[in-house]
Amino acid sequence: MAVVAEELEREGICPRCGGLGVYRYRVEAPHYRGGAVALVRYRFSCMACGVEEEKRVYIPLHALYMMRYMIDPKLRGTVERARLIAELREKLAGAREP
Repeated sequence: MAVVAEELEREGICPRCGGLGVYRYRVEAPHYRGGAVALVRYRFSCMACGVEEEKRVYIPLHALYMMRYMIDPKLRGTVERARLIAELREKLAGAREP
């Protein structure tokens, strides 16, 4: 099964102290959990107070695809490639059924 992934790093403001920190995002798709989904992981590290936060969320791929113009162009390409892979997989699965 083909999965595409992309990482992105951006500076941001710490929600705890207001200092400078770094957000790291990783989008992997398509994964299959009752349908095609994208795994979005993010990690925040504050350079001032040292707080670290890490989370992950599964988002339905069709929903993320609909919002693709609201996200970074680098990640947009990953979402579009993942959608194509998911569509091809569905077509191949449909062709194999009797």
